[in-house]
Amino acid sequence: MTLFTNTVRNITNKSFLLWQLLSIINDAQKQQKLTWQ
Repeated sequence: MTLFTNTVRNITNKSFLLWQLLSIINDAQKQQKLTWQ
């Protein structure tokens, strides 16, 4: 049960980091579009 909980926690942390990375990339692309205009 502890192993399962740790695995879920690891997956959740990785998903959160991935989501943060994607939102940072999205913001950067929006800023680039603004500067290109």
